[in-house]
Amino acid sequence: MPTRSAPDSNAVFASTATTAISRAIASSVTRSKRSGLRSDSSLTSWATVPFRSAMSNRLLRVNELMKREISAYLRKRYTSESVAVTITGVDVTGDLREAKVYYAVAGDEAEAERKGKWLRGKLREIREMVAKSVVMRHVPLLTFVHDNAAPRALRIEQLLSEIDRKEKQP
Repeated sequence: MPTRSAPDSNAVFASTATTAISRAIASSVTRSKRSGLRSDSSLTSWATVPFRSAMSNRLLRVNELMKREISAYLRKRYTSESVAVTITGVDVTGDLREAKVYYAVAGDEAEAERKGKWLRGKLREIREMVAKSVVMRHVPLLTFVHDNAAPRALRIEQLLSEIDRKEKQP
């Protein structure tokens, strides 16, 4: 009966090294696919994936859900105070620990400042509502930011229409 001898240490090392290299290549391909970055190495062409948006679908859904919930809460609980306030967007960080809540106000800058103070005064209550209505491991810390994009867009539109009128005049 033939006896088994101990495997050759060089063969074991070569087998282990080959396995480790193939796993490293596979994991770098998987990582490049997940991150959406192009690979510059000599890997096959299927390993390269076109660049994708930096924000994941999950973050987009969380942003939209929080925007909807905060807006609905303000409309339901503070009907008269929140008439002039519109929640225009929410931007949650990737780790879901912090969120910027963008709001727009119908009125002048003084009214926007007054509504900003009012929102910051209701911050704790709004955060508690988010904790109850949105199922998340960590409730993000909320920061209210005045979104003055609408007045700027209106001003740009006025300037463009003025330029258009000047060009049409002979």
